[in-house]
Amino acid sequence: MSMVFSTVSAIQLCAGCAVEFEPQVTLGTRDDPAGPGVLAEVLDMGDQGYLVSSDILGGVVIVYDEEGRYQRELTREGEGPGELIAAPHFAIGTGGILMFEPGHVARSMQPGAGAANLRGWQAAIRGTDGMIWTSSPFGLVELYDEDLAPLDSIQLELPGMEGWEAPRDGRPIGWPAQVNDIRLAPDGSGLWVFAMAPEERLAALSVEELRDEMMANAANAGAVEQVADAYVYWIRLDPDGLTLMGRDNFDTLVRPLGDGDLAYDLFETPDGNRRVRVGRLSLTRTAPGSPDS
Repeated sequence: MSMVFSTVSAIQLCAGCAVEFEPQVTLGTRDDPAGPGVLAEVLDMGDQGYLVSSDILGGVVIVYDEEGRYQRELTREGEGPGELIAAPHFAIGTGGILMFEPGHVARSMQPGAGAANLRGWQAAIRGTDGMIWTSSPFGLVELYDEDLAPLDSIQLELPGMEGWEAPRDGRPIGWPAQVNDIRLAPDGSGLWVFAMAPEERLAALSVEELRDEMMANAANAGAVEQVADAYVYWIRLDPDGLTLMGRDNFDTLVRPLGDGDLAYDLFETPDGNRRVRVGRLSLTRTAPGSPDS
């Protein structure tokens, strides 16, 4: 199979299909000392609960139990033992939990924890057949065999992709869409690509116009879901190469959580706080003739 580069778009995940997010646990209550802010990273620890970091918490990581109840602050902000410089991303290593501080280093929460078998921040996933899927931030999905020989590629047409293009008329485009995560489809039918993009009404605004829009809606400026949507793209490997089966989108910023069908989003509560909801993703097919129906 030759290396192919094509740009594709779709308006629906598949004919008669949709991805649904069903929240099951809300992390925290309005009485907790801190909410997760605008953007958050979440690690599912099974029966040990969840870890949450965010933009407003800085180097502080919050622990919730498996029922979503606030437990404690695991770290402090700083450069000493038990302290983090910035809000970390999480991963599972062979020896325990690893935290990756952007621009800095990965720190282990257990002595001797290795960096093998990481998951959670890398843009590459090995499939059950040994092939490797990767995605760039701007939506270039590539597939390699187990020896890293390229098989195929496909360029997704993300809403707001104009933001990645160099301005030619002196009018810079603001806030480009960006791929956040990739996961193997829970039903084994290829790859799901998750992206965050500005709402279509904002996608083509300049930096100045976007700033004006945010100022005009200052009351909601802290709620990212007021100005951005989450998109999920479904890609399969067919005999003719990589095929985009379609896309769907959410009004809240749904992101996958670990492996399988777990996911989370953030929402603003009536008191102005923000909470994380953990749930599950499902692909529903309701119409005859939809793929694999």
